[in-house]
Amino acid sequence: MATSFVPARSLGRSWSRSSSKSRMPSRDTLVVLASAALGGGIVLGMAFDIGPLVTLAAFAAIAASLVSPGVGLAVLAFMAPLKPPASVPAPGFDAAMVGGILLGCIYRLPIDRPRLRVSLPAILLVGFILFVTISQTPDMLTGWAGTVGHLVGFQYIQLLTGFGAAIAAVYVLSNRSPYPVLVMGLSGAGVAALIAVVMFRASYGPFINLAVASTDGSRALGPFGNPNYLGVFMAIAMSAALGLAVGARSRRARAALVATAVLLGAAMAVSLSREALIAAAAGVLILVWWRSRRLAIVAILVGVPAALLIYPAFVEWRLISETGSASAAAYAATSLSDSGRLVALAAGPQMFLSSPIIGVGFGHYVDMSVLVGGAPYPIDAHNWYMTVLAEDGSVGILLWLGLLAAIVLALRTRPAAAQALGFATFAAFAAGCLFLEPPTSFQTAALPAIFLVAALVGRWAPQPEVAA
Repeated sequence: MATSFVPARSLGRSWSRSSSKSRMPSRDTLVVLASAALGGGIVLGMAFDIGPLVTLAAFAAIAASLVSPGVGLAVLAFMAPLKPPASVPAPGFDAAMVGGILLGCIYRLPIDRPRLRVSLPAILLVGFILFVTISQTPDMLTGWAGTVGHLVGFQYIQLLTGFGAAIAAVYVLSNRSPYPVLVMGLSGAGVAALIAVVMFRASYGPFINLAVASTDGSRALGPFGNPNYLGVFMAIAMSAALGLAVGARSRRARAALVATAVLLGAAMAVSLSREALIAAAAGVLILVWWRSRRLAIVAILVGVPAALLIYPAFVEWRLISETGSASAAAYAATSLSDSGRLVALAAGPQMFLSSPIIGVGFGHYVDMSVLVGGAPYPIDAHNWYMTVLAEDGSVGILLWLGLLAAIVLALRTRPAAAQALGFATFAAFAAGCLFLEPPTSFQTAALPAIFLVAALVGRWAPQPEVAA
């Protein structure tokens, strides 16, 4: 996904020595324990409303990221899908962690003496971020003023923070064991899933402080602000967990990963997100295809008719959950919502034709959907690819699609376990982008980006039993 750094002093070794007894290597254990203590302190402090503990743990995590970028990245992976602590001032905890990890990587340059190997995904990713940066510069120079400017600034900071997390992951994980970060990332996703499931239509003690407040209890939000983004994230994380389970050598590790995937799937289900179902299907199907093309063809032949039978029942369950009954009025409201999405999508080509080379400007889809796209009211595309096409023109969409193609090509050369994780995560994320704009949501995109980097640059052999 990005440039690969191979520290000269770490060539031929990971963070730790392999254990002949198939246990997690000692330094990996220390990384997990340290990051679990810091991340757990933040979560427990927020859950029980212990302000000093939250502040102490949050700033300790930022300080730790400067001293040990590996611990910082593990904490970031754990906290990415959760509510950030409010005690860290703007631009917030996530941005501070990313900045701390990057600074820590810079401080370690004389120690690690990395050998820079530029890859095609790195070039395309950096090119896309630079182009977006230039595109939003006029709004930035005005201080991101006004409603439109505020939206541009928010989306740009989210995108830039996610980009920084990916770059930090490249340095930390290159030729090193990815398992501590993967363990912490799935642990954070599991906590987010538990919050979503427990808080679905009810409020329970400490979980209240970890969830986003909502007046609508018909769909689970968990720590997310939007049930569709919650669902798509859980679909991606579930696909990643299953991908790791496919490549796991230990039965105990495989059982733990499957159990995690079940919990993530439950959170996806209570989000009542149709987009999440498609993303999860894409992730699972690519795993089946990766194992056996014949089995994948059978799965498609069986799965498509099954999906056609199950989908009406799912829609009915969603309508009953949202409105109390699957009445004709409820179905009409759903149809109206779907029509609105089609209107939003149809506005994209008009915007692209108005500025086919550089687009109408990053973050301007909503306001331009009326002015140029002909939509009856301001609306976003609900499709990342159409958003890039309209906002960033031919240059932006070529860079983005080229990035996706380069990631696929790079994954094909990786070890089997890395391929299973990478392709499952990639497929679910790419499918989710058909219905939402995940790259402009750090909470949704950061962990998938870290997982993809781990698959692309991490040292995957020998494989310890991290989930045992």
